[in-house]
Amino acid sequence: MLLLGRAAEMGEELFGKYRLIEFIGKGGMAEVYKASAESGPFVGRNLAIKRILPEFQDNSEYTDLFLAEADLTRMLKHHAIIPVLETGIIAGRYYILMDFISGMDLEKLTYWCQQFSITLPVDFCCFIAYTIAEALSYAHNAKSPSGTPLNIVHCDVTPANIFISDMGEIFLGDFGVSQSIGLLQRDEHAVMGKASYMAPEQITGQEVLSATDIFALGTIFYQLITGRPAYKGKNYNATWDAILAGSHTQAIKLRPEISPELNMVIERAIAPNLPAGGLHGWLRHNLTPWSTERYTAADELLKDLGPLFDHKIGDPLAIAAVVRGIQHVLKSKQPASCR
Repeated sequence: MLLLGRAAEMGEELFGKYRLIEFIGKGGMAEVYKASAESGPFVGRNLAIKRILPEFQDNSEYTDLFLAEADLTRMLKHHAIIPVLETGIIAGRYYILMDFISGMDLEKLTYWCQQFSITLPVDFCCFIAYTIAEALSYAHNAKSPSGTPLNIVHCDVTPANIFISDMGEIFLGDFGVSQSIGLLQRDEHAVMGKASYMAPEQITGQEVLSATDIFALGTIFYQLITGRPAYKGKNYNATWDAILAGSHTQAIKLRPEISPELNMVIERAIAPNLPAGGLHGWLRHNLTPWSTERYTAADELLKDLGPLFDHKIGDPLAIAAVVRGIQHVLKSKQPASCR
């Protein structure tokens, strides 16, 4: 109790053997803190703790979802997915312990780039999209330890959930609203995600698919390349109307230096229409391979995008150098009071 009191006086809190150092943010049912371990195997590592909000701790619907996320994320081991180190319950609060990613998320990156008219290098944008597509391919094809397909759909691929570390590593995080057969069962008409990145099937309450995550990634890719959202209305409904209609300006018209092939990859990623089934769909796709029907699998996106950029930009030092350059521009342009 004495230690807890001292931690509180310093603006910190002890949560079991973890010291909560800094509040990072709060979502629909959980809050996230930067933390350090007072003892145990993680002493000396930068950590993040995601714990369920107290008002939901006794609500079985929310705790089931939170525990399902914990079970799911512990099974995902990929270089571009934020690793989960531990899950459990402390003082009646369920938590998920993760590595803390020191760096910048894409929401902040795209915001400041737009504010100060910073244009991101094309290869840099391509590498981010390619890396997250690799993470999605892994998650979509992941299996349980017994070999059962998990059928994961992330459902919330947004700039706020993509991180670039100070060391130049790229990560996808927060599978908190993922849908997985046998793990999460959500109302099929529930709307999840954020308006500008939601696929038509999410908006209309239909079944979410791997293609749902590809649409979200495509909209992020478009925004990185052009500096503005692919679909944006005055409000949610106007944005959703634009998405359903496929109403947007092609990226190549806003960034003429990108190749027609790269423009078509983006167009296919953000297309509202999924490929038609049956013989008609097969003929249409194979006779017009650059159709504007959306990719249905991340592997398709990887295959088309891979040859269109210089993969050397993926060196962590190169990625970190780009981010440091952007941060330097931001510091030079911001008033001293805002630094």
